Amino acid sequence: MPFLGSLVLTMLLAGAPLEDDVLAKQIDADGAETAGAARALNDMLATEPEIMMQVRIEQRIVIRVPVRSSGRTSLSSSVAPAPKARRYKATKIGKCVTMNDVAGVQLWNDDSLILHMRDSSMVRAELEKTCRAKDFYQGFYMLKSGDGMLCSERDVLQARSGTKCEVEEIRQIEAIDDE
Repeated sequence: MPFLGSLVLTMLLAGAPLEDDVLAKQIDADGAETAGAARALNDMLATEPEIMMQVRIEQRIVIRVPVRSSGRTSLSSSVAPAPKARRYKATKIGKCVTMNDVAGVQLWNDDSLILHMRDSSMVRAELEKTCRAKDFYQGFYMLKSGDGMLCSERDVLQARSGTKCEVEEIRQIEAIDDE
């Protein structure tokens, strides 16, 4: 009987069905009971469903945008003359800007952030009404979208403190020279 157990185990591990000549030997050695069990085992192995496995790989890219400093330190501000007051105007630029071009962020007013772009331009991102720009004082994170664009009325910025706000409007900010 131990021989039969090891034979069946070997067949199971090999994945091969039990042959008729093996069944005949088992009938001779162990009698009719073993032959019936072997046939049942052979039927079970033949009808076992295939196991299908699926692997899903997801990739998520998070972009961190740091706070952009004003560029003045306490020593330089006491020595350097005060900068000329500037006025700015906001112009329409469409609904989207390239995410990879955002280099830094500054607070603008209660509900807007200034995004400093890599080409030295500035873009105002107006947040939804329930959000406060103060929550973004340490910068923010944004999930990279499939098209690589940061778009108004679609994308969400997440402050480092955990606050999430949708971007309502994007405008180009340009300095107006006073003469």
